[in-house]
Amino acid sequence: MGTNGEPPPEDVFNILLATDIHLGYEEKDPIRGRDSFVTFEEILKIAVEREVDFILLGGDLFHISKASADSMHRCMLLLRKYCMGDRPISFEFLSDQDKNFLNTTQTVVNYEDPNINVSVPVFSIHGNHDDPVGQSHISSLDLLSCAGLVNYFGKNLDLQNIVVSPILLQKGDTRLALYGLSHVKDKRLVRLFEEEKVTFEQPTEHGGEWFNICVLHQNRAARGVKEYIPEDQLPEFMDLIVWGHEHDCRVVPEEAPHGQYHITQPGSSVATSLSEGEAIPKCVGLLKVYKKKFLIESIPLKTVRPFVFREICASEFNFTDDDMRDASEQLEEKAEETVNIMIQDAGKMLTDHEDQPTLPLIRLRFYYTDEAQMFNSVRFGQKFEDKIANPQELILMKRRVLERKEKRDVLDTEEMDRMFQEREDLTVEDYVLKYFKVKAEEGDESHCMSVLTALGLNEAVKASSDHQKTEAIEEIVKYQTERMKNYLLSLDINERNIDDEIKNFIIQKSGSERQDIHRELEKVSSSKAKTTASRNVASKSNHRDSNGNDEADQTIEDPDDEFEEEVAARGRGRGRGARTTRAARAPRASRGSRASSSSNRSRTAPQRTLPESFASQKTSSRSTANRSKVQFLDDDED
Repeated sequence: MGTNGEPPPEDVFNILLATDIHLGYEEKDPIRGRDSFVTFEEILKIAVEREVDFILLGGDLFHISKASADSMHRCMLLLRKYCMGDRPISFEFLSDQDKNFLNTTQTVVNYEDPNINVSVPVFSIHGNHDDPVGQSHISSLDLLSCAGLVNYFGKNLDLQNIVVSPILLQKGDTRLALYGLSHVKDKRLVRLFEEEKVTFEQPTEHGGEWFNICVLHQNRAARGVKEYIPEDQLPEFMDLIVWGHEHDCRVVPEEAPHGQYHITQPGSSVATSLSEGEAIPKCVGLLKVYKKKFLIESIPLKTVRPFVFREICASEFNFTDDDMRDASEQLEEKAEETVNIMIQDAGKMLTDHEDQPTLPLIRLRFYYTDEAQMFNSVRFGQKFEDKIANPQELILMKRRVLERKEKRDVLDTEEMDRMFQEREDLTVEDYVLKYFKVKAEEGDESHCMSVLTALGLNEAVKASSDHQKTEAIEEIVKYQTERMKNYLLSLDINERNIDDEIKNFIIQKSGSERQDIHRELEKVSSSKAKTTASRNVASKSNHRDSNGNDEADQTIEDPDDEFEEEVAARGRGRGRGARTTRAARAPRASRGSRASSSSNRSRTAPQRTLPESFASQKTSSRSTANRSKVQFLDDDED
């Protein structure tokens, strides 16, 4: 330990945390177009002044996937200005870089590239705004990565089975495992978590000494059923979660519901929506990690445009009978007074930073109860054109329905919402399983299946409807029936105990996991494929046996030959060109044997696989072209 009980600086990671910078937001607006770049430059300045080891970004560096040339140019200039230099890097990169940067254009961490000098490395995942697009799945971060300005990690192209491999870093005695999970649609990611198809790999060496950080970009607030990631969904071995995508600033670490890890939410650095959450003061976090301990310092941003949000309701104001003006005029006057107060409050938010914009963002949410209380919002905003940055979006008028005073019953709305959410989370398969479970508990054998399992039938129905496997139900019934037969034949049973053995087997299989059923479906598919292949082989053998030679095998292996023999079976009219083409190939059997084989094949055509059929069609077209060319030469000779 250092002086005063503090850890030695050479063992402490200093990491600057920021998310949702949204470079290029409103870039064509003459007033607000530079806001995102001004604040991004301030963040980079903080990183240099605090001498951080690296910057960790939680997604949405750019506001759109295909950033404009101007936005990309400004970003690259800032990164070159503040992140390039001769300051040495004080930590080691221990993990396999080819695995960490698997799907990116640059598979080497930029500060180890001998062609560039990096003083402040930047590690970033992508968000929902700057995600990969196009046939090549390229994002704006790929361009920065290719230029050696950003270390882009956490990019997943396989959305059926996500594997998150950590970046392993070491500084002195402190070991850091950095997990990156770039944005995936919330419903898809929730389903993958439920199906246990999201894997977080752990380092095998120094097991309990790693400080595990996971940075992700997903919905944290509940925005609908399965439209967010529950806070307790992530692996419990994590120590800190850096949550991107949410714009309200909550840098101070919050303990997860199960208490296994903490969550920090830096929020956005620029207001992209005029909502209440965006009005919270913007900050970045300075994370310090020493072994298994950490500390986050909240650093306020001084170049953010002031933003004040407020709500008023028309029912809050009482008007005197002496005022002859209508309600809308009186309410417009009250709203104007409120906006002037908000502008004064915004003036108190100025930090005297030379780059901070002075015109504030003002948003007044006005609730009315009667349409007679409405007034012209566009004309109202024009009164403040020279005082605020968003006069067109100054006021938002929403109707509020007053609650009835007389209520017969007081409803527990929270309980109702919970019940509806539980119902929405259930699927048809869940109801089927619940039905058979209840019938089994009640002992109603007339409504219980005696051979099939409810789970197996459910998965077959799901495979048939979701994955278009039309034969899944029929095949799973055959498979489970055959499985029951084999099970009973392996036991010493009689008529008296056969029912008990069937029940025991069903109970045993009903408790199996879904993975077992998926394996059953895979076995069915593989057995079906083997059956089809064996039929093809048997068909080939029949042709070989009937002809007494290997003519059938040669015909199937060479689609060109098959086409010619089929033509020969239809008629004998051929030009010399056709014979010339056939003679150019390997020696064949006599014409008599070919005619016999062709006529036999015309009676019982062998089964061919789909690729073989397409190959025959392609070769047939080539053979036709060849014959037409040779026939043309024959005509010239004549």
